[in-house]
Amino acid sequence: DGSGEHSPFSAALLQHIGASNVSITEAMNRVTGDVFKATAGKQRPWLNVSLTTEVVLHKVDLNAPLIVGEASAPPAEGGSDASNTGAAGATAGQ
Repeated sequence: DGSGEHSPFSAALLQHIGASNVSITEAMNRVTGDVFKATAGKQRPWLNVSLTTEVVLHKVDLNAPLIVGEASAPPAEGGSDASNTGAAGATAGQ
């Protein structure tokens, strides 16, 4: 029920479920709004919540120090970057 790879609900869920420091209730409210908008009001996901505390799936400490790594060197001119290709291929199947 949608023109893309995912249904309006699945697309909205994928967009909002991993948001940093957002409660699952707020994420689902955002999903509901996106689905309602994407379907011109034809679909409205129903949310029935009985949580007793706030649940955050991706909590990030905004006061933690930022750790910056060193940038890797670009591949040599005219050469191929086999190490990057291999790494991408290795992780693609995981």
